[in-house]
Amino acid sequence: MPASLSWQRSAEARGAMPDLSAPDEQLIRSFRAGNEEAFDRLFLRYQDYVYNICLGILSNPDDARDAAQEAFLRVHRNLERFNGRSALTTWIYRIAVNECLGRVRKRRPQPPVPLEDPQAARLRDPGPQPGDGLARAAQDQVVRQIVAGLKPDYRAALVLRYFQEMSYEEMRAVLRWSLPQVKVKLHRARKAFARAYAEAAEAEQPPQEETLR
Repeated sequence: MPASLSWQRSAEARGAMPDLSAPDEQLIRSFRAGNEEAFDRLFLRYQDYVYNICLGILSNPDDARDAAQEAFLRVHRNLERFNGRSALTTWIYRIAVNECLGRVRKRRPQPPVPLEDPQAARLRDPGPQPGDGLARAAQDQVVRQIVAGLKPDYRAALVLRYFQEMSYEEMRAVLRWSLPQVKVKLHRARKAFARAYAEAAEAEQPPQEETLR
């Protein structure tokens, strides 16, 4: 493997590259034939999605960039062995999620972050529909702070369902959970999120003045 991947170079330095509209299968074949620029196209195609997954799970932009870069390094190293049993996107997202969860599990637990945005109140009871609560506020830093305090599996479930709007089947494929596991963990994750929000919101309330008798 080269010390510096071609997708890390500037776009100007890359020169002619495979057609951006080429299907994944064609780019994989081209890469396996020795064309590193085919990997550039795959990277450009999926970099934003992978970064957003990493940011949702890790919360910190710098950590998310590092995790996304490491995920693509793993994709590069293992693309020769990709067997096509799942979609390429599923495989790439699984690598990204696993990279992030590994980093989360190595961290020490972080204390809850106080809420500062009253707009986050709409997330007190996020419903099961992907258009509710979390999906409407996927980019809200307050939401990310709360999610960052949850268990790793709960983070992954919420990020894939509400930030990335994956179906249960897509989540099952990426996380390699059974469909009942997906539903149970997502339900528990929603409850944990609502509980964490309520606790943080309560902590932000000013103390009540004692009533004179």
